[in-house]
Amino acid sequence: MFSYFKNFTLIAYAKLAIGLFFLIMGIVDSQIPTVTIGALLIILTLSNRGHCSSGYCSTPPRRNK
Repeated sequence: MFSYFKNFTLIAYAKLAIGLFFLIMGIVDSQIPTVTIGALLIILTLSNRGHCSSGYCSTPPRRNK
């Protein structure tokens, strides 16, 4: 499980923190849309899918020949 977070970028950590913030604030204020946005950000970050056209925002490692 810890190797899963090894390839995270700074943007991924920021998205995770913002999603967690929205999730907690939505629960505290009892706002369903805010909870939904926070949960969606967390799920998209953890599944490594996002706004890239290819579906994945990371590229495979370069191979030396």
